[in-house]
Amino acid sequence: MRAMRSPGRAWACGIVCFVLLLAGSAAAQSSKQDGAADRRGEPASTMEALRSRAESGDVTARFRMGLVYDLGVDVPEDNAQAIRWYTQAAEAGHADAAFNLALMYDLGEAGVPEDNPLAARWYRRAAEGNHVDAAFNLALMHDKGEAGIPEDNVQAVRWYERAARAGKVDAAFNLALMYDLGEAGIPEDNAQAIYWYQLAAEDGHADAAFNLALIHDQGEAGVPEDNVQAVRWYRLAAEAGHVEAQYNLGVTYDNGEAGVPEDDKEAMHWYELAAAQGHMDAKINLRVLQQQ
Repeated sequence: MRAMRSPGRAWACGIVCFVLLLAGSAAAQSSKQDGAADRRGEPASTMEALRSRAESGDVTARFRMGLVYDLGVDVPEDNAQAIRWYTQAAEAGHADAAFNLALMYDLGEAGVPEDNPLAARWYRRAAEGNHVDAAFNLALMHDKGEAGIPEDNVQAVRWYERAARAGKVDAAFNLALMYDLGEAGIPEDNAQAIYWYQLAAEDGHADAAFNLALIHDQGEAGVPEDNVQAVRWYRLAAEAGHVEAQYNLGVTYDNGEAGVPEDDKEAMHWYELAAAQGHMDAKINLRVLQQQ
């Protein structure tokens, strides 16, 4: 018996998708955008110099003042001041400032009540400025629906696609899933599902590779059964540790199917890996093979 499709959305960063470069971490998932690209200009050597530039209308300085108060750099953390400076920068078109502002309203922080409509507003402003994570987070809000933000699959698809085309692998997976399953306002479309699954799978997304394998394995409307392609994608997912892909790959080699000859050694290899992760059916099938 095959393991079935991975149905869950990719919430890889939850609603918090940001990168901290200021403190030297390339992928800290609990920190805000620091606008590293804006640091190529002349830095402000003191707080007074930074404040002076910000008050004179320098957009980058206003954003960095927001960071100073947001992160508590040489001053006590002050969300009210962070919001003040982020807002001024965001209103002038600074995408990272809009994104950080959106996060504050999205998550709710000390003295900043959660406000989904405001979060969506600033995510949209950042996304329109080509901020990829803002587009992804905005899509998530429309996808699952939140207080003050009704579920809207059409808008979710729009922003997932924007993020996916800019290289956001989780956006490509979520987009594929919407076309795969079909949802209100989004008809099932296997060609689109395959396109986005493949894009995500080729970038190392194990669930995308697994779901793509299932489509080829089972054959679906407009997609003929293709065991060779199924094995290709199961293997990619299995090598990344996807337990159900390991199990399904074991079943494929165990039974032998068109284009994929029976191979007990391969079957045992993949059953063993799945069994090591606690997969009970893999344990049973492995024991059966061992006793033959």
